[in-house]
Amino acid sequence: MSGHTQKLGFYRWLFFLLLAVPGFSSANDFTECWYFPSTGNDEAHENQCLIFLGGGGLQDEALINKKVAIGLAYDADGLAYVRTQDSFLYVTSDGYARKTLSYDNGPDVFAEGLARIRKNGKIGYIDKSLKIVIPPLYDFGFPFDGGYAIVCKGCVEQPDGEHKMWVGGLWGAVDPLGNIKYDLKYPAEEIRPLVKDGPQR
Repeated sequence: MSGHTQKLGFYRWLFFLLLAVPGFSSANDFTECWYFPSTGNDEAHENQCLIFLGGGGLQDEALINKKVAIGLAYDADGLAYVRTQDSFLYVTSDGYARKTLSYDNGPDVFAEGLARIRKNGKIGYIDKSLKIVIPPLYDFGFPFDGGYAIVCKGCVEQPDGEHKMWVGGLWGAVDPLGNIKYDLKYPAEEIRPLVKDGPQR
């Protein structure tokens, strides 16, 4: 059994203890959420939906109330999602959840098997088991496309009409294992043509 699996088993035991033992937890321990149940098209709401692991909404991992987890509409990969007041979380069928970036009024879409997360202000990537496979090291990163994700350090977000864009900094690209394939040394306008032309290393 992997350390990741053992850790999740402990947290699930702790979560059910919080739910079951009177006085062991309070409503303040829980975060409310909204979700789409498998039995209908209308969004549902649950006050005692999830508990963030480590405490507080700044954490990126959570456990979902069993009642909510059972009722979620899971996709072919065994994933569903819930939303809180300020974020989206992907959820596995055993009730484990992790925050993801928001994209087009929903959770970040898995591209080539990976989705983006933001932790401590940095961008990383998770697989469909919600395990971090590329640590959050970058100020921004695009979804994977053609085997690479374009990432940057030192870039900043800037309004662009109704949208936002990332400017400045140094840009490069990583592969799905997190290996740097294009050194982070290029201006934003130069990196995309380089990636399209083929691997650097």
